[in-house]
Amino acid sequence: MDKTPLIKRLQKRFKHLNKWARKQGLTCFRVYHRDIPEFPCAVEYMDGDVVCWIYDRTRDETDEEKELFQSAVKEAVAEAFELPQSQIFFKGRQVQKGLTSQYEKLDEQSKTKVVEEAGLNFELNLSDYLDTGLFLDHRQTRALCRDLSHGKHVLNLFAYTGSFSVYARAGGAASTMTVDLSSTYVDWAKRNMDQNFPARPEDQFMVDDCLIFLKEETERYDLIICDPPTFSNSKKMEQTFSINHDYVELLHDCLDRLNPNGTILFSTNSRTFKLDAAVFPTDVQVKEITTQTVPEDFKGTRIHRCFRLDRPSSTHSGN
Repeated sequence: MDKTPLIKRLQKRFKHLNKWARKQGLTCFRVYHRDIPEFPCAVEYMDGDVVCWIYDRTRDETDEEKELFQSAVKEAVAEAFELPQSQIFFKGRQVQKGLTSQYEKLDEQSKTKVVEEAGLNFELNLSDYLDTGLFLDHRQTRALCRDLSHGKHVLNLFAYTGSFSVYARAGGAASTMTVDLSSTYVDWAKRNMDQNFPARPEDQFMVDDCLIFLKEETERYDLIICDPPTFSNSKKMEQTFSINHDYVELLHDCLDRLNPNGTILFSTNSRTFKLDAAVFPTDVQVKEITTQTVPEDFKGTRIHRCFRLDRPSSTHSGN
């Protein structure tokens, strides 16, 4: 298999984006996102290390064909970045089937490092899980969260490693509540907060099914971050969840927990998602803001869609 096109593409993109990243003060960015159909993979530069997710190709029917393709990708990445194998991490990636693969440990290397983004520090684990701990495509969304957080009570749902909570605290949030199903990620979120700020009782962390949490929570919030999985059938959840079918109930439950003059930032990775604004109360303003939230290194990738829901202070419907 001729890996030259992939090598050249990686080198060209890295040269361009590395200059851009330096000007932006960034140390982590996506270099390649399935740019060439023959080479379906995603590559991120993480402050001196490289992580590469290799997708399955439908054309590879035998194990030998799969191995040849994966070997070609690995050789191309190593050659393009001129890095030793100890600084390159390869992972397999399939179409998302749920949260199980996200929560499972893939390795025990524990290759962790702390990287900086917008003056804030975040712990990455490059080796042990499917994802590293920081979704780079939401860099701009995190910045928006920070801008909206001053003096606000912020709820971060499906919080993963808590990066939105850290940004909210950086923006002057009065309080943060960080909720995720995984105790591993909630502990990680605590470490991320501790990396940046002194502990305070106003920053709370909870291991819980976010769908149940919303039903049982009595507090209200000024800003809610909601970035759920596309699909989940985790054994820890009481029900199967599909964002395409269940977003209406999810966002209505978020609205029930929203203060007057509050905002919900909602995002999804579903490529087939369609939001019908008509299913929400007439006093709720719904606007798609994807063009504002997809950063330069993800342009043209359809990596996520993002919506902003605002409720004016004049009216309020609650429980």
